[in-house]
Amino acid sequence: MTKIKTAAICMAFVLAFVFSLPLYAADLSFDESPLVSAKSFFQDLESRNFQTVWADLTMKSKETIVKDVIKETRRSGAPSSSERIMNDFKVGGPAAVAYWKAFLDNFDPDKALRKSSWKMGKVGKNEAQVIIKYRRAEDPAVLRMFREDGGWKLGLTETFWTRKIF
Repeated sequence: MTKIKTAAICMAFVLAFVFSLPLYAADLSFDESPLVSAKSFFQDLESRNFQTVWADLTMKSKETIVKDVIKETRRSGAPSSSERIMNDFKVGGPAAVAYWKAFLDNFDPDKALRKSSWKMGKVGKNEAQVIIKYRRAEDPAVLRMFREDGGWKLGLTETFWTRKIF
């Protein structure tokens, strides 16, 4: 009788584990991966959904872009504040539209979305890499993704802006 009870208990654990797997798998399918977030950025950029593009970026990228816009605005003689520019980008205002249109004049999201291969690189708890290889390029672009506010955000400036040499 002891062997039967032991076998029944083991079988109950095995069945409970097997039937709980779909629940865990379902939870994982809703977890937004760095790859999905990176592709979303480029899709939003292509569709000119600039408010979402802004939301897809890391705080460091946002701060860097705002500083660059302020520097250019001041060169033209127009005063501006970081709060005003940050809000303009958040709501998709005129400064944001001008910035992203100029960005798109120099970058074609179609090349990244449809003419490149995508794969995951290193993934850590709060930082990940997404590797994009354009079919004609020798070297891939390695996007830096960061976990912020419960999701993965693209480190646009962390990935592509080079250090300024003084």
